[in-house]
Amino acid sequence: MKPASSKFFDDMEYATDGSSFMSHVAPSKLRSEQIRTLSSVAIPNVIASLFLGLMFLWLVWNSVPHDRAYLWYGALFISMLPRIAMSVLASIYGSDRRQAALIGLYITSTSLGGFIWGSAILFTGDFPSSVDPFLIMALLAGVSAVTVFAGVAHRLAVWAFMVPCSIPVLYFFIGRGEPQDMAFAIASVIFVLILGYAGHQFNRMYVASVALQQKNKDLVHEVSEIYGSHFKSIESLHHLVNQIGAGLAMFDKNLNLIIWNKAYQNLHDFPDNLLTMGVNMRQLNRWLLNREGLSPSQIDAEIEKRIEHLRARRIEGSFHEQIDFTDGRVFDMRADFLPDGETILSFTDMTHRAQASTDALVKMAQLDSLTSLPNRMLFRRELKKKLMQSKNTEKIVGVILVNIDNFKNINDVFGHGVGDNVIVKLGEVLKSYMRPDEFLARLGGDEFAITGDIYGSVEDIVAEARKIRDNTRKAINIEGAQIPVELSIGITYYPEDKGSAEHMVRNAGIALHKAKEEGGRQIVLFDSEMQAELVDRNTLLSDIRENMETSQFLLHYQPQIDLQTRQICGVEALMRWNHPERGFVSPGEFIPLAEWSKQIIPLTEQLLPEACVQAKLWQSRGLPPFPVSVNISPLHFHDNRIVDFVRECLEEASLEPRYLELEITEGIVMSKTEEVMGTLRGLADLGIKLSIDDFGTGYSSLSYLPRLPVDKLKIDRAFVHGMMDDKESQSLIEAIISMGHSFGLKVIAEGVEDSAELELLAKLKCDQAQGYYISRPMEAGKVTEWCQAHASI
Repeated sequence: MKPASSKFFDDMEYATDGSSFMSHVAPSKLRSEQIRTLSSVAIPNVIASLFLGLMFLWLVWNSVPHDRAYLWYGALFISMLPRIAMSVLASIYGSDRRQAALIGLYITSTSLGGFIWGSAILFTGDFPSSVDPFLIMALLAGVSAVTVFAGVAHRLAVWAFMVPCSIPVLYFFIGRGEPQDMAFAIASVIFVLILGYAGHQFNRMYVASVALQQKNKDLVHEVSEIYGSHFKSIESLHHLVNQIGAGLAMFDKNLNLIIWNKAYQNLHDFPDNLLTMGVNMRQLNRWLLNREGLSPSQIDAEIEKRIEHLRARRIEGSFHEQIDFTDGRVFDMRADFLPDGETILSFTDMTHRAQASTDALVKMAQLDSLTSLPNRMLFRRELKKKLMQSKNTEKIVGVILVNIDNFKNINDVFGHGVGDNVIVKLGEVLKSYMRPDEFLARLGGDEFAITGDIYGSVEDIVAEARKIRDNTRKAINIEGAQIPVELSIGITYYPEDKGSAEHMVRNAGIALHKAKEEGGRQIVLFDSEMQAELVDRNTLLSDIRENMETSQFLLHYQPQIDLQTRQICGVEALMRWNHPERGFVSPGEFIPLAEWSKQIIPLTEQLLPEACVQAKLWQSRGLPPFPVSVNISPLHFHDNRIVDFVRECLEEASLEPRYLELEITEGIVMSKTEEVMGTLRGLADLGIKLSIDDFGTGYSSLSYLPRLPVDKLKIDRAFVHGMMDDKESQSLIEAIISMGHSFGLKVIAEGVEDSAELELLAKLKCDQAQGYYISRPMEAGKVTEWCQAHASI
């Protein structure tokens, strides 16, 4: 006997206006389809509702008591839990089990959510600064529309939100008793009825669509049985399949056409002389692709891709796919594979259903939430359309990627809120420069993209990019602060770049990356050499991963001297890569790659113990004890194992902590996060020395420097090279030395290449120095010889 709850939901669905959509489908199958539909929209609907709830609280935050706001949002969150549970349970047990419970969970959650949303009207009460009821009513109308259309799969789900939502609203307005409030109450009832009627109609369409799919499936099954028993009358078979509303075609095991109906022919607009018994699926695809203007090689590749896709999914027995036609039609294609190798393809028109279920989410899916500009998906679609059109018109299609050079600094200095405002303002500025046939989108982060087919030449595209770059150089005013904005731009264009839309965006991104590498504020046009560089970069990255634990990676050591005694006072351990084919790879080439791929962490973990062992070995051979310094990547400071790892290295090498020095960057110092500061203190507590590498090139706060557990500042080589001819560089070095000494820190200069530089540094009272004039980096075995040969410099 059927459970009462199940019968209740059945009755709610079958009580139509006398027409019986369900004569072609069993109730359990209808509920199964309803559960699939409701579970597919449950999580997006929950996310949208919670997000709108946050937006609502943000709008009324200064107008309502915060404890009530928290209570309201907590209740909203709890009301979403049954819907989440329904989606999870449906994914675990499927849509054929516990059907009444699953639908009940969805409707319960929708009802609770409706009541909680309706209670938002109570925020217009007598608080110190009441909330405008128009705002809440508009928000409730929008939330109701989205929730109702998300629940059109089930009749009760259509009303489950609106009725509970309207109860607090009507209570509020009727309770106030004013004529204007009574008008609001009447308008609310009318809106609920209209929206309910619309939901009712969409539900009827949905039920009819499910019934039509089941009818088509039954007919397809009937056709399969007829063909399997060698149906004798091919004319009768044609007549039968032509009664099917869906497009239908059957192919034998060699993909030759056996049977088809008129709907299949009309769907693809096949000519009569093409659709004949025995025509191969490849020929049909070739005819379709020829209409798209593709080259013969592209057509051959696409045909094989489609056939291989069909073969690969044969093991599943059947599958569904959505097909979007260029004229806006949407079809559900079902492929059924019979035991003897035949393939049945059926196409059901889902255009109206797809529009009904997605119209409310189109804006969220296609527009960027921050700037309201088209997003990456919509940009890719527009670019594909322009490329398709250009194959016939031979127009040039340009892709321009725009990126802010100093955006990270803007976020660090002014905060992410100001950074978001800069993005919005830049989007408005770029939009004001767009010509009618140009298309602007935000791809994400601080990256914008522009495409158009109005350019007469590549020079026109570059001129457009130059106009954008030059006109945005003025500072953007955000909340009274003048924010300087500099742009880097990457360009590619069709027909020089003949790739797909995705490839063109990728290639423009490669050009943009090149523009940033060249110092920013540049406009770079993509060429094939950049692609080759990218391939070489990826090859090098792969080699790093594969050879990390081999002897290819080793340490060389560069001596450091005391500028007063001219004796060795330490060495810096420098990572080197002896590639079996390339020879020694420049550190400037492979270390940034290792940083980017995070391979620098295992490389350091491999080489730091070696440096500690080597320092102890030199001491055992009679050399005066001196510290060995090792560069530490910023990535290590997000790894809470670094302190323990350094301790283990010292213990295994029996090296006193004072003979190990770790060099860190200014960026680590200035992050000032509790995580980083805790790691720095932990390292200092071990007794090792810490130095700030390349000091003067970053943004160190002098007021913060005395509180850091560092022992030494290292002056960047760029200042040392310029100090002989540039008084400003010399003054800067002198200031760094003086400041370091005032904080009790040692100061070392790197990049010393001649005696004049060495003597000037000594005169400026710099403590230590290193560079090619003193010694090039060398293998560990040669350090002993160097120390004996260079007692003083």
